[in-house]
Amino acid sequence: MLGAAPVEVRPLYRVFSRIYDSVAFLWRDWLYPDAQRALEQVLATYLPASGRVLDLGCGTGLNLERLLALGLPLGSYVGVDLSEDMLHQARAKFGDEARAHFHQLNLLTDPLPEGPFDLIISTWVFEHLPDPQQVVEKAWERLRPDGHMVLFFETTGDSWGSRAVSYVWRCFSARLVPEAKARRFPGFQSMVKFQAALAPVALVTLHKPAHAV
Repeated sequence: MLGAAPVEVRPLYRVFSRIYDSVAFLWRDWLYPDAQRALEQVLATYLPASGRVLDLGCGTGLNLERLLALGLPLGSYVGVDLSEDMLHQARAKFGDEARAHFHQLNLLTDPLPEGPFDLIISTWVFEHLPDPQQVVEKAWERLRPDGHMVLFFETTGDSWGSRAVSYVWRCFSARLVPEAKARRFPGFQSMVKFQAALAPVALVTLHKPAHAV
């Protein structure tokens, strides 16, 4: 039974890391197929030739897998995650990929890898951050002028599914990201929301002006 006390999530990630890739099709092909296709189109639009990519909360490396499958002109990829178990799976899959590097760190308390990066991405992570704004501002400092951040997360809605997901997430010290909060991120450029049986997801793009220092 779900109680009021938050659940310790690290042991769950340890278990989930072993099955994460095998169940990813559920939200890719079933729950959010339109959103996933839109995400791929945005990545293809904003990754320049030989671009440097930073992936915030990379998990088992599914975003790197996506970039490679799309044949995008990747120069280098740096994935960071809190869970060493998730990173173990990522390194096992991409150990032969010379352009890829993985690091264990806490997005809130640890410094991010040195930039600048042409594209910073984060998918299914901001729900699990107590202060997404802080992480965006840290990442913004690592973004190259004229670079983009592409963020993909569950956001608030009025449906029963959204309310149910919001309740469950609170038990894991997580929360849906309010739309108004996302619109205050630095360099906000666009937001597209996709409805689903559960909570809606938001595809947010931020742009750092070319003249920024």
